[in-house]
Amino acid sequence: MVHTPVTCIGAFHWDTIAHATHSLATGRDVPGVVQRRPGGVAYNIADALVAQDFRARLLSVVGMDGDGDALLNICALRGIDTDMVIRHPDLRTDQYVAVENRGGSLFAAVADTEALEQIGTALLEPLAERQIHGVAVIDGNLTPEVLSAIAKAPALRHADIRVVPASPDKAARLREFLVMTECAIYANLGEANAILNADHTQAESAARDLGALGARLAVVTNGSESAALSRDGLVYSATPPPVISGSVTGAGDAFVAGHIAAQMRGAMDWNALKGGLQSAAIHMERYNL
Repeated sequence: MVHTPVTCIGAFHWDTIAHATHSLATGRDVPGVVQRRPGGVAYNIADALVAQDFRARLLSVVGMDGDGDALLNICALRGIDTDMVIRHPDLRTDQYVAVENRGGSLFAAVADTEALEQIGTALLEPLAERQIHGVAVIDGNLTPEVLSAIAKAPALRHADIRVVPASPDKAARLREFLVMTECAIYANLGEANAILNADHTQAESAARDLGALGARLAVVTNGSESAALSRDGLVYSATPPPVISGSVTGAGDAFVAGHIAAQMRGAMDWNALKGGLQSAAIHMERYNL
């Protein structure tokens, strides 16, 4: 079956991931492994969908530099549509640096997304003469100005909009977006609490409250604890498969792609939730350093 491409709007950059093989503490210099790989929420989801034989396209921005050339070449090799990726002559390609603890959990990270922030609503110019159908994934790295423009964009009027917070620090900006679009949302527990201005300790109650806020579908993960999905007042939960250790960077994006892929194959809510958790576990094992 040929599916409508999933449109992924947001971050597309290089990730530098430093994975420590010894215990980390502030000021310590420890051995580890450093990898550089393509990343960004929008890219990660598009790449994971293509790996599962679905079509995906990116709407993002890269610079007219070697880093941008390399990212676009990788997309061409992997089968990701980049026709809507803007090449900007005055901006350099964005970067992300993360330091992970020995077990794979995040110790610290810096996201240099200046290109994505500086381009503003011009990011949406490739949508001017298009009508997007099917799933459109919106990345929480986008500025409030761009999020507001997306909520009003005629090109996305008929899209199945899914929003993915980039971090707890940026999640609060999505509160208004939820009300404006009645979209689906994927969040970890920290991001859900930031949106709700709450202190939930379980995914089930957080997912229920996101639904009450306006999300037509709310999915909340909580590390190795139960994840939850809320729709129409009903809440489903599932436990992630065990993973001994592995890189958490990108695991949430793999979860989103796995859930979308399961839905597109016809899975109902609980099975789609399990599909997302399995996809995240496979990602972590893939990058088990």
